[in-house]
Amino acid sequence: MANELGKPEKSEAAPNADTNPTRVPSQLSHRIGTGPRTSEGKERSKRNATKHGIFSTVVVQKGESSSIEYESLRNGLWEFYQPESALEEILVDKLVSLFWRYRKLLIAERAEFQKNDLFVTDIFANAVPTSATMELLIRYEASLERSIDRTLAQLERLQRMRQGQPVAPRIDVSVSP
Repeated sequence: MANELGKPEKSEAAPNADTNPTRVPSQLSHRIGTGPRTSEGKERSKRNATKHGIFSTVVVQKGESSSIEYESLRNGLWEFYQPESALEEILVDKLVSLFWRYRKLLIAERAEFQKNDLFVTDIFANAVPTSATMELLIRYEASLERSIDRTLAQLERLQRMRQGQPVAPRIDVSVSP
C-alpha cells in the first residue's frame, strides 16, 4: 500500500534482514572458518601461502638445506663490493636477498617445466606461457630483474661517489600510467 506521496508503506518495504536469504550465509560464515585457534595451528598456517618462497619475508626458509649456499652467496657479494658505509651494507644485503629470490624463481620455473613436461623448444615455438603459474613466474622474474638492476645501479653509483670518481647525474626513465 502507498501513502499519498506514492511511497511504499513500511509493510511494502524491502524484506527484513532476518528474511533476506543472502544475508544469512554471511552472518554464519564466522562459524565456518575464523582461522586457527591453537598455537600449533597458527604456526602451521603461517606457511600456507609459501609455495616457492620468492616473496617470503624469511629469505632462507626453515628446513632448506641451502643455508650454506646462501652464506656463500652473501660472503661472495660482500667480498666483491666491500661495503664501507651503512647504506652500502644495506644495498649489498638487499642484493643478496634479491639474487637468492631469483635463484628460487629459477628453481620454481624448472619445476613448472618438469611438471608440464615442457621443453625449451616448445616454449619458444609457441611463445606463450602454458600455465597461469608460468605466467606468474615470468612476471616475478621481470620484477626481480628490475629490482636487481636498480639496486646494483644505486650501489655502484654510491661507491663511485665515495671513491671520488665522476658520477653522471641520475636519469629517471620511469613511465607512469
